[in-house]
Amino acid sequence: MYVTIPAHWVAGGYATRVCSRHGASASLAAEISLESSPAPWSWALLPLGGFAFLLVRMVTRKVVLARRWVFCDRCRSLRRARLLTGWGVLAVTACGVAVVIGEASRSAQEPTAFGGGATQFAALLLAGIVGWMALLTSRWPVIARARVSRDGQAIQVRKPASAFEAEVDAALHAASRASATAV
Repeated sequence: MYVTIPAHWVAGGYATRVCSRHGASASLAAEISLESSPAPWSWALLPLGGFAFLLVRMVTRKVVLARRWVFCDRCRSLRRARLLTGWGVLAVTACGVAVVIGEASRSAQEPTAFGGGATQFAALLLAGIVGWMALLTSRWPVIARARVSRDGQAIQVRKPASAFEAEVDAALHAASRASATAV
């Protein structure tokens, strides 16, 4: 389920009084950059290499600067927890990599001293990916569940709170009534 807001409203500073995720009263208004999702066909470029995908993604994406997107205290706590988790996991991963490298160099001098370095390194790589994903999900647009439509004309909010949805619907109805009376 989506709520759709005209992109020019959001770029012009339109904001609700409640956050899109929880429907709670706003405690923070932030300027955030919203992007469209990658074109479905662009994923086929991944076997050619990440660079080809990123280049096509950069050229085909639509971006809208939301001058004022509101968040509640729960959104802020969620973001803080994801940031702390992501950076914490990456810090522990970096320390683990240093230990594995140190042990591997020591085992080069004493061949029987260290075993399973590849398994430990794979586990650390996986932990690093988990930390990176936590950081990616801590971005404000992800917390807001908002993205730009593929045509760039609307902002789509996925699984909006009912209070947010009601406020946007009321604004859209008021705008349509105003345009109908102006004609």
